[in-house]
Amino acid sequence: MDKIALLNHIRLNGIEGVDGIIDMIIDTIDDGDKEGAKDWLRQLKDEIYAVSYTHLTLPTKRIV
Repeated sequence: MDKIALLNHIRLNGIEGVDGIIDMIIDTIDDGDKEGAKDWLRQLKDEIYAVSYTHLTLPTKRIV
């Protein structure tokens, strides 16, 4: 699975995919909730790290 596909599988607050999550964060900022937006950004960062670690750094099984 490529990196873009992995990012599209991230889910926060019932919203799947980075595009939708970023739109949610923009809406939160537009509503004046800066602390809420910062919280969503922190959660998004954690999910990106988790997906990257789980799917991109695990060794692949070699068939000998």
